[in-house]
Amino acid sequence: MYHSVGASDPLAAADVKSPIHDGLPETLRDWIPYNGVTAIKIKLNGDDLAWDVERVAAIDRVTVEAQAKIGVREWLYSLDFNERCSQCAVLARFRAPVEGQGSFRV
Repeated sequence: MYHSVGASDPLAAADVKSPIHDGLPETLRDWIPYNGVTAIKIKLNGDDLAWDVERVAAIDRVTVEAQAKIGVREWLYSLDFNERCSQCAVLARFRAPVEGQGSFRV
């Protein structure tokens, strides 16, 4: 199951500012077991390297924890820089800080 995580989507309960209360999960941590998520599209800024790296790291931390609880060992990430990476060099600068971090491999 594929799940898209927007730039402002809550990852964990502490990130929920205004609960919707519609009976569906409100965080990535809750969506993963609810739907058996094994592929996550991560929406990024593309023009703020530090923010993008931290967002990927935060999503990875939540994902690793949630997948471990349900016994999933493999999942995929895809990155969406919202067409804001004007040069390939931006991707190269992004890769270095995240490669080898947690379960995230570029």
